[in-house]
Amino acid sequence: MKGGFGANCWAGGVRGKGCGGWLQMWEILGTFATVKFVCESALCLAVDFDRLPGGAARGGILTPATGLGDVLVERLRQAGMELKVEMMR
Repeated sequence: MKGGFGANCWAGGVRGKGCGGWLQMWEILGTFATVKFVCESALCLAVDFDRLPGGAARGGILTPATGLGDVLVERLRQAGMELKVEMMR
């Protein structure tokens, strides 16, 4: 089946600065996108562990952004997902 999704997220700070994030994936249904997120995250841990933010010294309960960082972003882009972050004033 063909389909797709897109999402925007914007956050503002108390000093007037903010940032926005955008992601989209077309020609794949949302359920398959979830599988891509999970599999690419697992591959970050299995294959690219030495490239992860903080390396082996970092541990505990981490969000995907703090634990997998740009390594996950690169993998998702290679898998066909579009991701973009912009700083706003």
